[in-house]
Amino acid sequence: MSNHRFSVGILFLCLPINGCSPASKRYTGTQTSVSAPAVENENEATVEQDEAASDSSIATASDDKKPNPMTPPASVPNYCGGLGIVGGTATTANDMVAKSTVRLIIGQGSCTGTIIGPNQISTAAHCLETNPVFSTIQIEFGIIPAASPDVKVKGYSVHPDYKGLGLTQNGYPNLRLFDVAVIAFDGKIPQGFGIAPVGSTANLQPGAEVILAGYGAYTDTDMQERPLTQVRKPVALFDRNFKEIQLQVGGQKGGCYGDSGGPSYVMSENGLCLKTLSTTTGPGRSGNGTCAEGSGTLMDITAHQGWMSCAFEKLGSPLAYLLKDESKEACDRTTVAK
Repeated sequence: MSNHRFSVGILFLCLPINGCSPASKRYTGTQTSVSAPAVENENEATVEQDEAASDSSIATASDDKKPNPMTPPASVPNYCGGLGIVGGTATTANDMVAKSTVRLIIGQGSCTGTIIGPNQISTAAHCLETNPVFSTIQIEFGIIPAASPDVKVKGYSVHPDYKGLGLTQNGYPNLRLFDVAVIAFDGKIPQGFGIAPVGSTANLQPGAEVILAGYGAYTDTDMQERPLTQVRKPVALFDRNFKEIQLQVGGQKGGCYGDSGGPSYVMSENGLCLKTLSTTTGPGRSGNGTCAEGSGTLMDITAHQGWMSCAFEKLGSPLAYLLKDESKEACDRTTVAK
């Protein structure tokens, strides 16, 4: 990944892999030795196809300048997820966002990912563009992220049409970015964590609010490791041609270095679960590209379910609920690292 800066600064793009600190842009280069509890998940996470196949409920915009953390209902199904983000709020252990968002340690950098199946994670292609050895990738769980000794990466796949982000001083090229990747892992999700299945963008409209989550920096110059945080952001544009979501610019709320690959969530129709709509790519196509500005370009993974299904099958970890949409045409060109 390039260390060139987008306008004043590349937002979420810099943290993964090669990083972007003055030396290496590695906001999470020094890792702790803490491990998540090696506990058996008493109820192995599963996703019913009819639960994930449709989600017509999109969060509505809020006037709150600093949103409160989400509070789960008394009983949340174990497949429900349960969010450094700029201008965000702290996430508590009982928050649904904390149950399905993970940190990915890749080389000397990090990204964010989302648990979308019992052994499946979605993230950004640019997080893996240096082709790391799959066994060196580490999945970390929790608000203060820590690895589970029972969870090991099995392999990953990057969308075959991803050709890099092509960032210049003028921003992204005027084309689809395909910045989507998936990771399969062996072992059970630790107890207390779960799945936020892929939802639907069928009813997504400008002004609708999504929950952005990640472990990234708080400012453009922040060099500290940060816990999981979340922020609500309104959608500015949903581009069905480019299959991407543009977040509204401004408000000093949005993603930053280290949030790459992380989710945007909406609540399920019954209000009991989170559904995953996208992975985070970087700054918005408009604006100056700084973390402080607040913006975002998100890949609509709901439009890549056919490809993701194929990739997971090739990784030996099929995810049955994913729709076999037109994106499956990329299957024959898909390779995996395992």
